[in-house]
Amino acid sequence: MKNRTVIIVLLTAALLLGFIFFFERDTMTTSERKERADRVFKAFKRDAVDAMTIRGTDGGEVSLERVKDTEAIGEEQWNIIAPTPLDADSAEVRSVLSAIDYLIVGRTVRGKEHRNDARYGLTSPRVTASFSIRGRTVSFGLGAQAADKSVYLAIDGEEDAFYAVEKEFLEAMDKSLSDLRSKKLVTSDLENATQVSVSSKQGATYSLQRTSGGPWQLDVQGTPILAAEDQVQALVQAVKDIKAASFVADGATGKALDEHGLPEETTAVIVHLDDGKTLSIRVGGPCEGADHQVRVAVAEHGIIICAEDDFIPILDRPVARLREMRPAVFLDGDVSSIALSVPDQALTMEKVEGVWQVPGEDGPELEQSAVTDLLGALRETTATDILPGKEALAGLKEPIATAILTLVEPDRPIELRFYKGKTRDMVRVQRGDEAALLIVPVGLYDQVRPNALAFRKRKIEIGEAEDVEKIAIKGGVSQILEKADGIWRLTDPVALEADGMAARALAEQLAEIQVDAFVAPRANSTHGFDQPHATVTARLIKEEPTREEQTEKIKDRTQSTDVILEIGGATGDNQRFARLKGEDPTVFTVGAKYIDAIAAPMVARDFIDIDDTDIINISLTAGEQSISLKQTGEAWSAENNAPFDETAFKRLLADLGGMKAIRSAAFGVDEAAFATETLVIKTWSKDHPDKDKPTTVIVGPRTENEKEDGYVARLADVAVTVVLPARIIDEAVSFIRKSAPQDAGL
Repeated sequence: MKNRTVIIVLLTAALLLGFIFFFERDTMTTSERKERADRVFKAFKRDAVDAMTIRGTDGGEVSLERVKDTEAIGEEQWNIIAPTPLDADSAEVRSVLSAIDYLIVGRTVRGKEHRNDARYGLTSPRVTASFSIRGRTVSFGLGAQAADKSVYLAIDGEEDAFYAVEKEFLEAMDKSLSDLRSKKLVTSDLENATQVSVSSKQGATYSLQRTSGGPWQLDVQGTPILAAEDQVQALVQAVKDIKAASFVADGATGKALDEHGLPEETTAVIVHLDDGKTLSIRVGGPCEGADHQVRVAVAEHGIIICAEDDFIPILDRPVARLREMRPAVFLDGDVSSIALSVPDQALTMEKVEGVWQVPGEDGPELEQSAVTDLLGALRETTATDILPGKEALAGLKEPIATAILTLVEPDRPIELRFYKGKTRDMVRVQRGDEAALLIVPVGLYDQVRPNALAFRKRKIEIGEAEDVEKIAIKGGVSQILEKADGIWRLTDPVALEADGMAARALAEQLAEIQVDAFVAPRANSTHGFDQPHATVTARLIKEEPTREEQTEKIKDRTQSTDVILEIGGATGDNQRFARLKGEDPTVFTVGAKYIDAIAAPMVARDFIDIDDTDIINISLTAGEQSISLKQTGEAWSAENNAPFDETAFKRLLADLGGMKAIRSAAFGVDEAAFATETLVIKTWSKDHPDKDKPTTVIVGPRTENEKEDGYVARLADVAVTVVLPARIIDEAVSFIRKSAPQDAGL
């Protein structure tokens, strides 16, 4: 193919594509035409309308055109081009377009001869309108009302037919200039304002300014100080939201404003925009015949409106409310690093992939909640006062602390310098180079001091709980527990099955120590380790190191390792000092769950095990009354054939079989505590190796803890004391009282 031929083909293709793009894109598809078969304007595409003209019943004609390139950003904006250039009310225009788009044919009147019939009112329509799509204009008029309340509509160019449509369409199209023009008093983009000045009737006069991209600043006695962003935005939004309830005048400038009660010295908001333009918004007196409406004007435009007066209280706010009393304003997610320093110490923290840590490739992870608390304190602490002016800074010495926050956006740091206060409970803070001092509680200074321990991760990961094979407790209640085949048993001071749930919980607490707070890099005499409250040794045994251990983030405890948690003196609030003896000298505090876990024997709760399915004889004694029962086959009988309530007995037997201790009280037996026996239970088991030897449960008095509601109890030949539920013991005593012979002895 020759080059000339190729060029011709390409040009032809380009022309075809251009025709399709510029002409065919507005052509209705077959399915679209079918869908719009019952519409008056069958080829209407509202998004393609670029101009429109409406003449309403007031006789005024308004021409509008769409602002180009607004659809791409999700907006639809229109301008009025006649009778005078104005911004259009886009919502009103959309309403008109929707009315045209969805107009349904009520009925069709055919015949060219009817078009000029005065009954239809189409020779002098009440409302006329037109819309243009890519230069093609469709015009129509609305005439008289029919007997069924519909309105006649004729489209120019369709001479042989016109339509009866719903009367609401006439109302939707009958628009005046006041209806279609924008109701916003201020149409400029106030987000780009560089200065806002307010002078109100209540005497609140102030000025706000900012540089490009910077924060708003409030002029206080000639000193710019940080302004409260939320308050400034509320002010700007209030001005943006001023809308016309009605229009009073256009083009009223100079003396014309004075005549409407809007002289230059009236309440005013002056806004300077970044393009050099100035908007002077004046607020006058009330509008006649309208409650809660005032006259408002933009002096440069000469537009006077009546607007709701709900924006005036915002203009009249005390200037003090516009002062930013917080040391720093930011969002936690915008902070990428924090640098804290005092004269002899510094700490830097960085956020890496959403996690706060000390800088470095393998920097330790920090306690995330502690960093969040610090940021919250910096963001939420409110100053009690602010001292503006260079005289407030006079005589300042070196700061006692500095906090620098680096933000992702905007790319500027927030620097806070702390100075001693004039009272012990307050400090002074300077924000950057601001010529002012904030007076804030001393607690904020305490939080920004670079104490690395305060931000250390409050979880000491020793290993996996399942790797804990032995726990030795010295102090508290001394005992040793060992695990075999997944079952925990006590090996000292007695050999018994352990409370598996409690033992597993303690193993978990030792494998991953939850620290309440780190308090010192090493111990001193005040921490109580010279005579520790308790020492808990956990032996971990495992075969392979974890991935974290292989990268040295967690200490490798492969093989057998003893980890010793030493618990020292009390700190108050049921907490004690603690440290990992021989591993890490750092002193921390642990809470009640550690102290409570070692405060009682870890004896299995079913330590007193009465198997109700294995018993062949049972003797119950309460004081000087007793009853003995024997099982023969499926039946039970009392000694000497004494009568008894068999239903109550079987219920009691089932309760005894399912009985579990409320808690273990102590290793050993306090004989004095059992001087008074509430109940003695003896049972003989058919499967017991020594069938003549009973299992004896001795129940002593009630415990002093009323909420616990239990009795101390023990087995006759085991040196362990437990607490049994009072309900079952009381039920057994009651059964004896009702069933035993009154003259029976022991």
